[in-house]
Amino acid sequence: MAGILGQNEEVLREVKLVFDWEQIDRRLVAAAAILIIVFFFIGMKYGEIKSGKPAEDQALEELAAGNEKTEPVSEYIQVYVTGQVAAPRVVKLKNGARVFEAVEQVELLPEANIKSINMARVLQDGEPIVIPGPEAEMQSITDSAGTVSGSGGMSQGLVNINTADVTVLDEKLPGIGPALAQRIVDYRTANGPFAAIEDIKNVSGIGDKKFEDLKNLITVR
Repeated sequence: MAGILGQNEEVLREVKLVFDWEQIDRRLVAAAAILIIVFFFIGMKYGEIKSGKPAEDQALEELAAGNEKTEPVSEYIQVYVTGQVAAPRVVKLKNGARVFEAVEQVELLPEANIKSINMARVLQDGEPIVIPGPEAEMQSITDSAGTVSGSGGMSQGLVNINTADVTVLDEKLPGIGPALAQRIVDYRTANGPFAAIEDIKNVSGIGDKKFEDLKNLITVR
């Protein structure tokens, strides 16, 4: 009987030790959790002190900055070469390439007139390169003579988009830089004079919004 009681007491002591260790484990886990929370708040406060801004505001600014990151610029561009060429096609070139590099990639027809094209202009991705024909030279003569709208491509205070050169288009029209001005000249060279001011929307890069800004400033007569 005494032996059984002794065994029971031994079992009870072992059980007590197990429970004691479990209590210690719980306390350790609780202490570790508290330390993690404390260090988290210390880190937030340090960030606020360092930046001079609340942590919430700093996090929002970082998120906004991440959303504003622009896509990397592509190494290549593609342009469509058409007009007086044997086979109009899309040409792939390195970003920053110029018009002459696109022209070199196609076979020109005998009627092609490239004298009126600015071969040194930097190309934009997706733009058309229209190789004009013999009519381009006649249009150039008409423009230089000023028989349609007078000198400087101006007519009664408006910019005549049929005769204005790249400089006038660039300087007199809002939102029209040198590249877009050259496209306007290239388009009318390849297709003839604009019949109406609305036809300028056929030029790549000029949509309805830009046309609204231009319509009261331009003429075709």
